[in-house]
Amino acid sequence: MKKPADFIFVALLTVLLSTSVFSQDLKIPEKTVQFADINFVIRDSSLHETFDGKYENHFAGNEEYIQQSRNDWKGVQTYPKKLSENQDINKVDAISGATWSYNIFRASVNEALKNAK
Repeated sequence: MKKPADFIFVALLTVLLSTSVFSQDLKIPEKTVQFADINFVIRDSSLHETFDGKYENHFAGNEEYIQQSRNDWKGVQTYPKKLSENQDINKVDAISGATWSYNIFRASVNEALKNAK
């Protein structure tokens, strides 16, 4: 039986860069990052399948892992929307029981921001 720690992830995030001009102060345009069209995917590379609502079937008979899988699937669906609304990863709260997907999402966002600079 697979354990949640066996997952390896792939996360896809689209980051749009836009410029803002403060003509009144005659400042050089500054880059601002806006998140849009966020597609967050967690992929199990050992089974070559995407983590989704059916992934809990791998944990048949283990209610704790089944519930964890359900919570994390809810996180995968929720976190991108929350980031689009808030535009700040620090304002996206982890869903109770879905910290595994939250940690992957947060790390992916931070990597996207680093690559956008």
